[in-house]
Amino acid sequence: MPPKNDSAPPLSPPGPLVEPEWLRDHLDEVRILDVRMETRSFAGPLCPEDEAMFADTPLKGLTGHIPGAVSVPWKSVVSQRVENGIELQGMRPTAEAFQALMQECGVNKNQTIVVCGRCADLKELAVCTRLYWTLKYFGHDSITLLNGGVANWIKQGNPLEHHAVTPPPGNFQIVEERTDLLADLEQTRQTLLTKTWKLLDARTLDVYLGLTAPGIVRPNGWGHIPGAKLFSANLVAHQLGPACFYDPEVIDAAARAVRINPEAPSITYCNSGVFGSTTWFALHEILGNKQVRLFDGSMHQWTKTPGYSVIRLMIE
Repeated sequence: MPPKNDSAPPLSPPGPLVEPEWLRDHLDEVRILDVRMETRSFAGPLCPEDEAMFADTPLKGLTGHIPGAVSVPWKSVVSQRVENGIELQGMRPTAEAFQALMQECGVNKNQTIVVCGRCADLKELAVCTRLYWTLKYFGHDSITLLNGGVANWIKQGNPLEHHAVTPPPGNFQIVEERTDLLADLEQTRQTLLTKTWKLLDARTLDVYLGLTAPGIVRPNGWGHIPGAKLFSANLVAHQLGPACFYDPEVIDAAARAVRINPEAPSITYCNSGVFGSTTWFALHEILGNKQVRLFDGSMHQWTKTPGYSVIRLMIE
């Protein structure tokens, strides 16, 4: 369901988050981008492997998409790159690759985009915030995120579709890269020396302490960046679906409860910049702190770089 008139002025979203009621009233005025790590649930039933992946979630059987939504494969949102001779995964794509992706998804210049996903759990919300951050990074302003995604959409009694959507190519153009939203490896390292920015770790406590870590983090790099404080993504949004963000006053109070100043200049990170984008969204977009950046290389890049140390819980 494409917008009525792509040449008309774009619809201005009411804020970084919209609820299903707003989207229902503006379905034919926006481009809905549905991003998922697995895309089979977008248009059809889950295969057995996907059922196993979501076996512990209350919305394991959720398939289908919002009418008119276009599927954005997660693997197209992040990319591999080489920096300082080190091969990295899960990084922001090149401008050329991202522009081609958005054009393939039927996005036009200045068009209002609504980002969503299944949001059956916090991880599925996090891939939505990473796509949102990438759009912002590449200069697209007319964008909002559907709070709770498809799970919240159907909870409100709205219909779903179960077929592929292939829009005509769009004319999306990248005109700038907003480096003020990005923290690279060197800037993150400088925080250890200057202490002018706060480092916020968006992972869970066990991962922060180095008791466990995913394969993307090198075995000798379990733990957290020196000086980083724990500000887990589960303090800004519900862990289970519909995975919705908490109200602004709750996010603010949660941050202060764990001794995080939500107004301070901060850099968020996680293992590969996914959950870090969720805490970035909460602080930068919901609370309005424009001095928050995402370290998209996160612990993956940090632990692959020789000489970059971590702090881990040590039991004598």
